[in-house]
Amino acid sequence: MCKRLTAMFLIVAWCAAAQAAPESVTGRYVNVSIPGNGKTLSLAEVQVFSDGANIAKGKKTTQTNVDHGGSAARGVDGNTSGDWGHGSITHTAEGTKDPAWEVDLGKNLPIEKIVIWNRNGFESRLYGCRVTILDGKRKAVWGADIARPGSGATELLMKDQTGAKWLGKKIAKIAKRPPNRFGSPATHMPSNTRESLRLAINDLIETFGPQYAKGEEFLARLDAIESKDGEPSEELEALRREALLANPLLDFDQLLLVRRKGNQGLPANWQGNTSIGKTGYDNEIVVLDGLDDGEMKTLFKPDGQKYVGEVDLDFGGDKMLFTSIADNNTWAIFEMNVDGSGLRQVSPDMGHDVDNYDPIYLPSGKIIFDSSSTYTGVPCVGGNDFVANLHIMNPDGGRSSALLRAGQRLVSGHDEQWPRNVSALGVHRLGPLFQPRPDAHEPGRHGPEGLLRQQFVLAQLALLCPTGSQLEHQVRRHC
Repeated sequence: MCKRLTAMFLIVAWCAAAQAAPESVTGRYVNVSIPGNGKTLSLAEVQVFSDGANIAKGKKTTQTNVDHGGSAARGVDGNTSGDWGHGSITHTAEGTKDPAWEVDLGKNLPIEKIVIWNRNGFESRLYGCRVTILDGKRKAVWGADIARPGSGATELLMKDQTGAKWLGKKIAKIAKRPPNRFGSPATHMPSNTRESLRLAINDLIETFGPQYAKGEEFLARLDAIESKDGEPSEELEALRREALLANPLLDFDQLLLVRRKGNQGLPANWQGNTSIGKTGYDNEIVVLDGLDDGEMKTLFKPDGQKYVGEVDLDFGGDKMLFTSIADNNTWAIFEMNVDGSGLRQVSPDMGHDVDNYDPIYLPSGKIIFDSSSTYTGVPCVGGNDFVANLHIMNPDGGRSSALLRAGQRLVSGHDEQWPRNVSALGVHRLGPLFQPRPDAHEPGRHGPEGLLRQQFVLAQLALLCPTGSQLEHQVRRHC
């Protein structure tokens, strides 16, 4: 009897062990994706554990596209910080369809655990993400959907079988796609095809009606081209130029523009000109004389490969404003006539630590522009990027004044949550601390470089010490 019971127990134990999920899964690739339109994929870190060690660190990575400098390699750099300002978070373009990130472990290895680290403050971007382990032939061997990953780490154990519906299927390599700057899924339709030209002509007919007088004629010519065998590229190109240049909005002969080769000098969406380089550009202000096969004429090309951009033509069409670099190596506003003569700096010299840029003529004759004179920093990147506030000045550059002054809110809404009372220092309105300096607009009076950083540190210290305890010591130490 005892022998039979022992045998039965061993059989049951063997069956249970056979049915138990394995502790690890063998795979080569770990893929993180977010199915759907209009997504943004950001990862602070992806750790893949085998025999208790993270085997993903420093391995080869790829992702659908890259924006704001958030390269795929950041996902395995060993830094799990979710703070974007630490420079260790991946970032695809906003509005990407089905964005994906992947690490190649180099060969099939046993994997028992994956840990996904999320970005602070943007946790919801990772909602609905999918984690998949692929073998060397890119067949899915384990997978899980994560509905709402929270802050910090989300731990996934391979022994927890998820029953993912895509197991056993081959997952294609990540196809790299350029960022779509307009926030919606790109159609990727070529711009020089018969189909795209027909769409453009029909849109112009619908938009302008009788003003687009030859619209029906253009469609008939396109029908004739499509009826021919082969690809009449020259005839199609000639029709394309004629039909598109017949746009009623193009009722002028000259076009003012900036021509820039190589380095495009485009700041990220939270940055301004102060965050990009001042030199290293092959750029110039030119005028295109004749829209169809016209000629380019250079009006202004800065020396030393300095930046030039943000051109604004005045209401009379006689002169223009633009941004370039002043003799004191700050961003400054310039003006010249449309023939390239009369070049002068308009914005006043406000010191080596104040930048002025992006000017626009107002109907009153005054000039509105951006200036960093308020000494404002972007909190989420540690104050390393400066924020510009709108200013107005007279046409001669005199009486520059900020539209937002001390006592008004100069930073984004979440900064208003910073504490406002620090009794130890007798400060009754500390946050938001980023206020214009009292001497910001007085010529010749400029505080020490780095004041912005000191102000930012003070604000962060106030956040950590809302009651004021130990704050005075810390202020003296950092400032």
